[in-house]
This record gives sequence, C-alpha cells and structure tokens, in this order.
Amino acid sequence: MTYAYERLSGDQFMIRLLRIEPAQHPEELLRIQLQHVSLALKPEYQALSYTWGRPAHHLPHEWDDDQSKKLITVNSKTFRVRYNLFCALQVIRNTWRPDTLWWIDAICIDQDNVPERNRQVANMAKIYTSSVLTVVWLGPSDSMTSMAFRKMTSLSNLCAQRAESWSVAEEDVITYASAFDREPCRDSACHVY
Repeated sequence: MTYAYERLSGDQFMIRLLRIEPAQHPEELLRIQLQHVSLALKPEYQALSYTWGRPAHHLPHEWDDDQSKKLITVNSKTFRVRYNLFCALQVIRNTWRPDTLWWIDAICIDQDNVPERNRQVANMAKIYTSSVLTVVWLGPSDSMTSMAFRKMTSLSNLCAQRAESWSVAEEDVITYASAFDREPCRDSACHVY
C-alpha cells in the first residue's frame, strides 16, 4: 500500500519530521517514521539540503529519471524517492544516531498538495534556521572528494586566521572550520553548517 499523507493542522508552523529506523545491514530497506510537529514547540531536528537532480554530469541518468525512483517505506507504507535522496538517506542511516529527527522537503512536504506545498515553501527559511544543524548532501564521494575537502579545510583555516579583521566572530569561523572533521562527512560529499 502506498503512503498517503495526513493533512497538517491549520497551525502555520506545523511541519512533518522524520526518523530513519536503524538497519541490521546496510542493504536493508529504508524505513522512515513521519510525525507532525509545530515549530512553536522548538523541536530539535536537523535539515537536509540536497539537489533533486543529478549532482554531477558524469553520474548515471537514473539520478534524474523519475522512472528510477527507489522504494522506501514511510510509516510502513511504500514511498518512492529520487536516487540522490535515496543515497543520502542510506548515508544518514548508516552514520547518524537513529533517534535523530530530520526535515527533508521531498518527504516532509506533501508534494501533491499544492496549497500545503506553497505554505511550506514560504516557511522554508524558518524551517532551515530552526534546525539544530543543516547537512548539505552533494552526492556520493568520488575521486575529487578528498581534494575538495582539503581545499575547503584550507580555505576555512585561512578564514579563521583572518577572522579578527572581519565582522565575523572567530568562534563562529572555528566552529565552521571544525565541521569538516565531523564523522558523517568524511566519506561523503556533504557539509555541515
């Protein structure tokens, strides 16, 4: 049976958050639990930002193909997601704590309900800024990933050295720079900020 969204209440700050259930082995079907929460309650969650299409031209066309959507379950019902999101969900499940709540637009917004989608898109700035952390998924790592992270780390270190002459607090730059060393990002093209 295919997942059917329950309507969000009239509260303008009502959103859906998801939790990815742990797996016994990495190839196990992705199982997600979705719940309604009001941002007014200040829930602790992380947001995922990612590209809906193919993140790089050298990747297979299945990344863009709606016919190649991957099967997961949401509240024990079938649900299909694009390949890039599927890969991100696998990395999240295998690297983050299983009790972590996430906001991921393709799942947390009923994409077929235009009025809801419009309200949620209008609230995206609030949704992202209310999250404890935003993870940016750029796609699976490849031969250029290590070099890219070395360059970003060098750049962030340079920013930290020059922070005194900027209007940015040094501790903010150091927090930004140390985010590159977080475990979930070491083997994936993701960034935490």
